[in-house]
Amino acid sequence: MYNQKRSLDWISLTLYLSLIVIGWLMLYSASARELESSGFTWSSTIGRQTIWLGIALLVFIATLMINWKYWYRMAYIFYGISIFLLLAVLLFGVEVKGARSWIRLFGMTIQPSEFAKLTTTLALAAFLSHFRTNLRRSGFQLISVGILALPVLLVGLQPDMGSALVFLSFVIVLYRAGLPDIYYVIFLVLSTGFIMGLLLPLSVVFFIFSLLVSLWSLFVLRMKWWNWFIPFTITLLAFLLSPNVGMAPAGWLGGGLLLVYSLVLNLLQRYYRNLIILPSIVFLVVGISFLADFAFDNLLKPHQQDRINVWLHPDKTDPHGSLYNVLQSETAIGSGGLQGKGFRKGHMTGLSFVPEQTTDFIFSTVGEEQGFIGSVAIVLIFLMLVLRIFQMGERSEHPFILYYAYGLGGLLFFHFFVNIGMTMGLVPIIGIPLPFISKGGSAILVFSVMMAIMLKMDNPSR
Repeated sequence: MYNQKRSLDWISLTLYLSLIVIGWLMLYSASARELESSGFTWSSTIGRQTIWLGIALLVFIATLMINWKYWYRMAYIFYGISIFLLLAVLLFGVEVKGARSWIRLFGMTIQPSEFAKLTTTLALAAFLSHFRTNLRRSGFQLISVGILALPVLLVGLQPDMGSALVFLSFVIVLYRAGLPDIYYVIFLVLSTGFIMGLLLPLSVVFFIFSLLVSLWSLFVLRMKWWNWFIPFTITLLAFLLSPNVGMAPAGWLGGGLLLVYSLVLNLLQRYYRNLIILPSIVFLVVGISFLADFAFDNLLKPHQQDRINVWLHPDKTDPHGSLYNVLQSETAIGSGGLQGKGFRKGHMTGLSFVPEQTTDFIFSTVGEEQGFIGSVAIVLIFLMLVLRIFQMGERSEHPFILYYAYGLGGLLFFHFFVNIGMTMGLVPIIGIPLPFISKGGSAILVFSVMMAIMLKMDNPSR
């Protein structure tokens, strides 16, 4: 039974309202040039956002009055409606910048992919909370993946790959629900191999993973300290040989010796299963790296290649072209120094030198005007809110609330981590908003509703 005397979580509410206020102020500052030329109007950027903000707060209050069990009972129905809207947007949607992601209603545009985040969270939480669901069994794993895969596929067809990638955040709730660790290990290994394939020659990837396998064998088999000299000696020789014989031959030769060494260790210790597992891991990663490099050169379009190069190979990217956004954003953030230039005193912000400044790169405004201190404060507010949401889920006795909390917390963490990382060139530019701060009516409305649902779940008696 719930604790009927629990009051509203004022800490979470304060964090939410703080982000709302900060977001409005930063958008107001980022719209300075527009305001100077035409003044404040309801059709201006800040005017439209103010309308959406008012709607979001009204819906937030209304949502607090709804019994949380309503969302549990209606989870699959809402999920079905969002899938219908995602199908509709492919047929009747408004195309903006090459993506058909919006539907125009009553003079306003809404983004169904944002609502799909809410409904997918509800549907997945409802499924995982069923007493028969067991993610140790493959059938339930497939159903969980199917709930996520359907919106991902439809959003990807728009195409809006940034919003589609957001659904990766649900791996957090699946982990909390008991999905076996092996899937996360496989995902980590394959994603590492994919990224390394875009960064390094194939021979170097082979050498690195052969070295890791060798060191792992030494650690697991608890070999004596002098056995560690062999892989380090082979590594040193590979480095010394590479300038003379070339990086590729040295990498293949050194990696081959390291792999053979690890196999011999396992053979001597009678770990026969590793004789298949270890080389399989190495060659699987090498294969993924080869496919990543092949896909980059032969399958991706030039603008898609540029996005990856901006992240991994900025030296190969035109600073006046695809790299321009990130360079301007980094310059704006760096110019803020420790304390920032002050509200509405940012030179790059005021003159709109940073493209997409009110949406994808709104954090550059924070960095320039509020400096390092203000930027860290924003990150801490987000982290505190995410941790508070997890805490609300953990103290609940109903699994639906637990999994909903991890779904919401994971979404918020993914959004703010990736968005802030984009502005500093740490992650690829995939075009997702900074929750409660970036311009976007659908996003602020959906996240406000999700926050209200979470607060009501934590305080069911009110």
